[in-house]
Amino acid sequence: MNNFANNKGFKLSFFVLLAALIVAGCKEKDIWPKESYEMLNKRSIKLVTYSNSSLSQFSFEESANRHVAVYTNQFMDLSQCNDCGSPFIAFEVNPFLSEFNYTSREELESVKAIRGQTSSFFGPYASPLRSGSISGKKTTDYSWIITIDLPADSTKPNESRKIKGVFTLK
Repeated sequence: MNNFANNKGFKLSFFVLLAALIVAGCKEKDIWPKESYEMLNKRSIKLVTYSNSSLSQFSFEESANRHVAVYTNQFMDLSQCNDCGSPFIAFEVNPFLSEFNYTSREELESVKAIRGQTSSFFGPYASPLRSGSISGKKTTDYSWIITIDLPADSTKPNESRKIKGVFTLK
């Protein structure tokens, strides 16, 4: 009887140890969202609006005297979705300014401030930001601390956004 009891205890200990090793060996899956703060070197924003659509296509094109600040929020694993993109906010930055603050509709239009989706069934799309504030301070030749504060009416209904990060030249 002693052998049976010892054998049962050994099996139980073995399974507990095996379970502990499995749990300890598992890697933690990435937790979403993943945010990125990038400054695209010598780029400008091109927004093309079609007359029969409420969506506008966007692209980042070469420009000698502008940069584009891009914030993205990758809220899901894009490898699991062929036609999903990430929400983003982008605007142009004069690289020669040490500080900036854009709060009026006219100022946001002048820096081509947009928000949208990096990809979708319709491709990448965006719409202009009409309200909110974007301010920044250059910390080095390669980075800016930027705060984006958007009221609910400039994003989704009843959802305001406040983003602050270090945007680094890419």
